Amino acid sequence: MAITSENAGLLTLGATQGIVLFTALLPDRSKVYSAKPTPDIVRDVRHGELIASSLTLAYGGMLAGMTKTMLPLWISAFTAVAMVTAYEFTLARNG
Repeated sequence: MAITSENAGLLTLGATQGIVLFTALLPDRSKVYSAKPTPDIVRDVRHGELIASSLTLAYGGMLAGMTKTMLPLWISAFTAVAMVTAYEFTLARNG
């Protein structure tokens, strides 16, 4: 199915919802960056990454079902990978 103007809004919703989930469920990146990560902070980040990634992919799957195209799922997966990479880079830089 081709991407229509109705689907375009849902595609952007998939990406922005993923960013919102990561922002809500993980500690602030500046907090992770400013201090040497303790095992508690690392655990919180990893748990948050797992939960936010799962919810982002589930949301993308729901949007894919609504639009009858896999693009929302791919966009959600890309968003999750980008956010996990950003947090892991921040942890590795201070670790």
